[in-house]
Amino acid sequence: MIARYRAPRALVELGLACAALVGAGVSWSQARHTVGVAPIADGQPSTTSLVYDPQLLLLTLVLIPGLGARVNGARRWMRIGILNFQVSELAKVLVLTWVCSYCVRKRAELETTLQGLVKPVGLLTVAGVLLLIEPDFGAATVLSATGFAVLFVAGARLRYVAVLVSAAVLAFALLAQK
Repeated sequence: MIARYRAPRALVELGLACAALVGAGVSWSQARHTVGVAPIADGQPSTTSLVYDPQLLLLTLVLIPGLGARVNGARRWMRIGILNFQVSELAKVLVLTWVCSYCVRKRAELETTLQGLVKPVGLLTVAGVLLLIEPDFGAATVLSATGFAVLFVAGARLRYVAVLVSAAVLAFALLAQK
């Protein structure tokens, strides 16, 4: 009985893994032929909504009863057919991809002003709050810590990052007490 259930699931997972491998190979072969990529200018269209919006949608959908599956008291899984999918894992990758993209696009502003930190920290906060509602404290902590590290390495002023990290650590400590 158990073998009948696991065999189709294993085949689906194998098929998805093979598709991902082929996709990564094609992407790599195309990328290695690209010699130079010009930086994104202010007037050019941004991929912000393509990267950030889907993960916000998924993090919100998983909270809806019937769409998000409750496992061990947390509603952080989506069931797609016979597969279970943890939305927070994809959300971490997409949010950090967006933060890195922002750091490249707005480097001068990020390096000189506090205003340059407002948007990425705000979006990290929204994603973190959605993760905490599931609740997924570990994913929220990892996302915040990595996001602040990316901002610092990208050139944000140490004093601004230190103040924001201190506030985040205090907030997480207060949440951990409850």
